[in-house]
Amino acid sequence: MVLAVAVLGFACTDYPMLTVREGLCQIRPVSDEPDPSLPVAGKVAVVYRNANFEYGKFGSCELDGYSGVAKTEPKYQPPDRYADSPEQVDTVVLIETQKGQFIDKAEAQRTLSTKTETSVFAGNTTISLIDRQTGKLARRVSFSTRNFPQQVPQQRLKLVDGSRYEYVCEPTVEEVRENLGRFFN
Repeated sequence: MVLAVAVLGFACTDYPMLTVREGLCQIRPVSDEPDPSLPVAGKVAVVYRNANFEYGKFGSCELDGYSGVAKTEPKYQPPDRYADSPEQVDTVVLIETQKGQFIDKAEAQRTLSTKTETSVFAGNTTISLIDRQTGKLARRVSFSTRNFPQQVPQQRLKLVDGSRYEYVCEPTVEEVRENLGRFFN
């Protein structure tokens, strides 16, 4: 049975990559040791998991070049490098950000009328290139980011212990592009 959800006139079948988004979001390399013999070439799918990502939680990651139901301008690589269908994907670029060291407290706008004190942490970002056919890790680079936003994004706040909020700094597009430049010419 094929399930296609139509939203605003678009269906998942209009953009084949959206039909595999959740599968790509759950991907993990089969080992933690990079295999430098694996080629880094061909078409890519770029998956971003922010610090709030939880395995098995629907919609908790982003597929670069798509905004929920439609194709958009990709941020991290030239458009011609992205796969248009699951069959074209040679390499999955997995960008993961996890909580690092505490930086400071900030005030965040939780709702239109509610502000809350938020603990802000550095982001430890890892970019992994995974061979789609074998699931093996081809390359990996890690870096820390302390991009303290002027306004903490409400959708990125995480409620901890039912009473406190945390925000983990995210890498800029430029930081991701620079680090991907180590692998792609």
